[in-house]
Amino acid sequence: MPRTPLRYKAKRPYAKVVGVILILMALLLMLPLPLPFSQTLVTTGQGSTRGQITTLDCVWLSGTWSTAGPGTTTLVILSADGAVAYNDSLGFGTFSFYAPDAPYTAIVYSVDPVTVQISGSAWGPLIPVGLP
Repeated sequence: MPRTPLRYKAKRPYAKVVGVILILMALLLMLPLPLPFSQTLVTTGQGSTRGQITTLDCVWLSGTWSTAGPGTTTLVILSADGAVAYNDSLGFGTFSFYAPDAPYTAIVYSVDPVTVQISGSAWGPLIPVGLP
């Protein structure tokens, strides 16, 4: 009696494929991505004006700012614990710094009425897992 050859039955590694996909998705969600922000602050010249520029846990904060109006304008960016992360009196400029202490607040000081435009990116993951 002739023997029939053993038939090869392919194994389908669904669990391995799903595991690899889940790991890749988790890595993509934890990699820092540029999350844009934009803030316009208007001061009347009597005191200061403040606005929150990012509430997200981020790794790096970078951006630009410019002033429309006369006089000297000072921009100060504070972290959640009150530490000064950026301070400049030019009326325009760029900033870039390590930013582990969200939220960050921008404060504008000016003797004259001015409008300050702040925009940039908060570099952080979509899911802030393992940030300091």
